[in-house]
Amino acid sequence: MMENLVPREVYDVDETGYRERLGIISGILFGFTMAIFFFLTTSRVGFGWRVFLSICLGTLCGVGFGRAFPKRFRKRMSSMLDRLYEGNPVIDVAPSPEKLLRYRLPCSWKRSKNFSVGGVLYVGPMGLLFVPLKINLPRDSSAFEMGPNTSLRLCLSPQEVNGLFTLLVPRPSCRVL
Repeated sequence: MMENLVPREVYDVDETGYRERLGIISGILFGFTMAIFFFLTTSRVGFGWRVFLSICLGTLCGVGFGRAFPKRFRKRMSSMLDRLYEGNPVIDVAPSPEKLLRYRLPCSWKRSKNFSVGGVLYVGPMGLLFVPLKINLPRDSSAFEMGPNTSLRLCLSPQEVNGLFTLLVPRPSCRVL
């Protein structure tokens, strides 16, 4: 029987402040982009009206997007986590029983500084197995195994914070190394 290393409820806690800021930051960026787009594409009205309409439509689009996007995003992420915890075979590939893996942990493999592959880390006495989700691109679908290592030590390390990440996540959580 496969056990989860972390209870499902842990993923609903917002210690970093990300969820409270996602709507604000995404709304501002989307509204600003729409205002510029409208300003540059509208030419039938005078300059003053174009500026006024651009600001009004940018604000309206930003507020709408800032309220709708985070709710939909959280709902989809929550649904995905629920499916992972249920072991849904549509998105998750279970390891073979002979590998003696006892625990699973939904996580991401950080392939590069700006790119992560979602998947499940299976843990057992004979090692670790990372299996990417089936919904990943084909180039990111290969699993990899780490054999038994008696000297393996895990520790928490602070994340590097830069650019937009600083605005979205005011209190970054530590990551496991």
